[in-house]
Amino acid sequence: MDRHNSTCNHSQCNRTESSTSSLLSSDTPKHRITEVLRKDLWSPDVAVVCAAMEELRKYITTAGAEERQHRAYVVQCGGVMALIRVMEQYLQNERIQFYGCISLEHLSYDCETRSAICEMDGIPLVVRSMTTHSHS
Repeated sequence: MDRHNSTCNHSQCNRTESSTSSLLSSDTPKHRITEVLRKDLWSPDVAVVCAAMEELRKYITTAGAEERQHRAYVVQCGGVMALIRVMEQYLQNERIQFYGCISLEHLSYDCETRSAICEMDGIPLVVRSMTTHSHS
């Protein structure tokens, strides 16, 4: 199965919170990334979704040695598909589009992820987003 599908088969992503509590405290980036991807992005509250997109963007774009690990973990956990789905759902929300475009840009630094973004029609989505919010 393609690692970029929305269903994550990576062992670190499939563990339940109780089974990983000794490995990942609630303060670790991996735990928060998992929580954002599985829960926060799908909240019915647009403010929660927007905050989740911003937090995910920070993990993906923060410079340093951990940035590459965070990007890889987001991809392994189906983050590309999640970002694209949220951006499609909230096309009129400028902040969500901004955070999504920046996140996809940084995730595209990896060739395989770039291909996955293209295969999932991420490029036309970014163009729609930029056209919809051309004033920003």
